[in-house]
Amino acid sequence: LTAALHGLQINRVGIWIFNDDKQAIRCRMLIDGNNCTLDGTLELARPHFPNYFNCLDNERAIVANDAQQHSSTTEFRDTYLIPFGITSMLDAPIRHRGNMLGIICCEHQGPKREWSNEEIAFASALADTYGRAISAAQRNDYEQQLKEINEQLEQKINERTETLQTALRNLNHTQAKLIESEKLASLGRLVSGLAHEINTPLGIAVT
Repeated sequence: LTAALHGLQINRVGIWIFNDDKQAIRCRMLIDGNNCTLDGTLELARPHFPNYFNCLDNERAIVANDAQQHSSTTEFRDTYLIPFGITSMLDAPIRHRGNMLGIICCEHQGPKREWSNEEIAFASALADTYGRAISAAQRNDYEQQLKEINEQLEQKINERTETLQTALRNLNHTQAKLIESEKLASLGRLVSGLAHEINTPLGIAVT
């Protein structure tokens, strides 16, 4: 926004973003001179300013050289323009993924101002840059979320692998015990059979 202040030689500029249903637009950042506001409490509702919102629906820049008389901004005259000494406004649409997300609102204080084509193009370029910055920020957020998901998945895979390895070790230990038990049982049956085979002729001989 400071680029707008210096490039357009103004003292007041703000970023306004639509809510989800586009029935209101809220100020997310406002620079007025040396003061920068980030609280986002300033909001304009469509029912109160229908002409302005109709112009925003066209998704084109609003060039109000005489903001207090311009058809799209005169609704702000008593509640906003006069109290803040704003005489001229230039609103450039912010687009994100093909949709209008909000506007960069450039406000001139002092004598009425004729916005030049170069200034309009400059404000539009700043709005496009802000839109690309939002896309980059979202992309970084998605990448961070994907990284966290991958880390969680890797952790779950490691935990699952450890569980399976433990189960396999227990299974091998149990199998070894079963084999040993089977060997002992087989040996017992063999000894019992031999004893029977030996005892029978011995018994006859003794008799």
